Amino acid sequence: MTTSTLIPLLIRRECLELDRLVDLCINRYHRRDEFARQGEEDILSDSLAMCIHSFYTGIERIFKAVIREVDGVNSSGPEWHRNLLSAMSVECPGVRPAVIFEDTFRSLDDYRAFRHLSRNIYTYRIESKRIFELIDVLVSTWKMTKKDLEKFLGFLERVE
Repeated sequence: MTTSTLIPLLIRRECLELDRLVDLCINRYHRRDEFARQGEEDILSDSLAMCIHSFYTGIERIFKAVIREVDGVNSSGPEWHRNLLSAMSVECPGVRPAVIFEDTFRSLDDYRAFRHLSRNIYTYRIESKRIFELIDVLVSTWKMTKKDLEKFLGFLERVE
């Protein structure tokens, strides 16, 4: 199996995992009132923060594979997470179209920033309000991202 056939398989597998993750996150979020009544909304908030972290990590896993296997570039440097996301929103001339569109880029950048924050500060310093805001738009962000990835898969299949 060639690299070009492995990338679509990886993207499809990660999309299935992300579908499951988004469902899990939303199911947990729907229990917010229950957690609030028990005075345990902070437990839900911590759980959802991990969901957001996992969500963006899954997206980034796809992007890292694309930039490495399709573009032939290795991501590194202090700003590589931001640069990777930016690279996915622009065409790589003669190689591939943009993987995601501008609206998707802007939405995902919020998740990237949150994931960065959650890795670099103490949990109690993360505001629950921000977590709930990101969960509120998680489904729409995932739908946009998945739609863009499906278009990119179409490109990969035409090239193959």
